[in-house]
Amino acid sequence: MKKPLLILIIPFLSFGQGWEQIFGANTTGSGYYGTSAQQVQDGGYIVCGGTHFTQSVLFGMTPSDICIFKTDSNGEEQWSKTFGSEYWDGNEYWDFGKSIQQTTDGGYVIAGYVNGFGMGGGNAYLLKVDNNGEEQWSQIFDFGIAEAVQQTTDGGYIITGYDSSDIYLLKTDENGEQQWSQTFEESFNDRAMFVQQTTDGGYIMTGCTSVINSLGNATTDIYLAKINANGEQQWSQIFGGPGNDKAHCVQQTTDGGYIITGEDEEDIYNPANDFWVANTDVYLIKTNELGQEEWAQRFGEAGNDGGRSVQQTSDGGYIIAGYVAPGENQNSNIYLLKTNDNGEEQWSQTFGGAGDETAQSVQQTSDGGYIIAAHTSTTNNISNGVYLIKTDAQGNTPSTNITETPTTNKSLIKKIDVLGREATNKGFQLHIYDDGAVEKKYIIK
Repeated sequence: MKKPLLILIIPFLSFGQGWEQIFGANTTGSGYYGTSAQQVQDGGYIVCGGTHFTQSVLFGMTPSDICIFKTDSNGEEQWSKTFGSEYWDGNEYWDFGKSIQQTTDGGYVIAGYVNGFGMGGGNAYLLKVDNNGEEQWSQIFDFGIAEAVQQTTDGGYIITGYDSSDIYLLKTDENGEQQWSQTFEESFNDRAMFVQQTTDGGYIMTGCTSVINSLGNATTDIYLAKINANGEQQWSQIFGGPGNDKAHCVQQTTDGGYIITGEDEEDIYNPANDFWVANTDVYLIKTNELGQEEWAQRFGEAGNDGGRSVQQTSDGGYIIAGYVAPGENQNSNIYLLKTNDNGEEQWSQTFGGAGDETAQSVQQTSDGGYIIAAHTSTTNNISNGVYLIKTDAQGNTPSTNITETPTTNKSLIKKIDVLGREATNKGFQLHIYDDGAVEKKYIIK
């Protein structure tokens, strides 16, 4: 039996650049959500998001805290931190981290929101921590949600987000003190999801805005705006069709243009039920330096699919992360898509199990692979966890299946890791059964 087992282990080890880790998932109804990840100076990774607890005394709501995980290059946790506000009577409320970046001093800056300040809803939040995750300072701003943050070339920070109807863009100094802010109102329901400083010292921002389509219905279109260094709009562009279209990420490209990803909605006729169903696709748009469309591509499966993060890769192409659902009303899986410089698909990968998984960010790593931040739910959506995935240059990891228990009646006789050692903890394992079968599994405990 040793010989066949060795043959099975070798291909499992061949994907040495890839791994998958889940943080915070359990079976108590609580869990964690991952929203943003980045490779950092020591070769490890930083990821942020939010915790999620089962109940709250206040109004019966489910509170959360901002969470940060730091890992080594293999995805093993080195430390984790949580940060949260308290409501006026001492009860925890809903706080969430949406974006994280390593700063030039080796620490980290996190943008998100806290709801514990003000009865009317959330407030945008900016948090600075040192390289060990210890808080250095925090700032609260008078708008609803901060979706993205980036350190600027002067050492300060640019933040974008929105409240109930308007887009906000806010610039701070290195201590998070506000220098200026601008409000943008294209329509009655606008949202900004991402901002990046551009090579001219200004900013590119994307999100969505409400429009009235040709049928007289209110829908959303993709919004792209170029802002100068003082926060003044230079131009804006709208993209979309008759359905609800949204952008989640934009990056300036090496030719001075921009690449955008999000969701494009269209109505698809369902002959079995004799009605039209609104389905979304992953949407990829390339523009020139003035935001004028050069090309657009759509990707996905039969269900609702979407792009959440995009980056230009070292070969001039693009990597997109998001989600795909194989059919109508089915749970989604994480979707990783690589294209060439014209947006034509080169390869794609999916990750996930029986629960619901969505990728929120992707970045090319120093070895040519990719790091993905996502959230995952266990079977029957009992619990959620931060899902951190490291792939090789082709999007491969040791396994893409998440299972918790054997799926047949055969008897399990041994659990080993990829080196043949007895495995008792969570993570990737080889399960050997009495009928000779060997299965790769990811165990969540």
